[in-house]
Amino acid sequence: MQVPAWLWVIAPVGAIVSSRGVARLSTGASLPYVTMADEKAAGGRVLCVHGTFHDLRCYEEHWLPYFAAHGLEATAVSLRGTAESEVEGARASGRIKLSDHVADMEAFLSEAVPPGHAIVAHSFGGPIAMELVRARRDLVAGAALACSVPPSGNAAMTWRTVRRSPCEAVLITRGFAL
Repeated sequence: MQVPAWLWVIAPVGAIVSSRGVARLSTGASLPYVTMADEKAAGGRVLCVHGTFHDLRCYEEHWLPYFAAHGLEATAVSLRGTAESEVEGARASGRIKLSDHVADMEAFLSEAVPPGHAIVAHSFGGPIAMELVRARRDLVAGAALACSVPPSGNAAMTWRTVRRSPCEAVLITRGFAL
């Protein structure tokens, strides 16, 4: 696979501008997002998708400015059920499924931002990106996964930890909850 030329942009060309919004999607979700770009950006577009127990802020402080300074238009979005996201309808409360997140990201890419984004996904954002690339390759320019949950999920690993060291499992869970 050839690496797109826009990934090799290395010098900033102008001031970085930032904008915030809330995308009200056809899926019933209202997802906050932030976009940063060099005012003269000529590079590509990156959509950053966070993992479990995060929101768009995990990209906002360092990664969005980094991508913007290197000529990319970088957007981070908070997934359904995180941060200030809101949901109407049947999935407003209760369990949110992977398919709900994929539908939201498909709608976000179709309705809220210009086409041609490459997805940068971390942790639980990985399966969302993988499924989106598989189902709607026409919406995605590419994907980069960082420490992604495997397509099979992490249930087996979680149960191994619980069986091997119940105290460690409690400490990890408590760390996420705080």
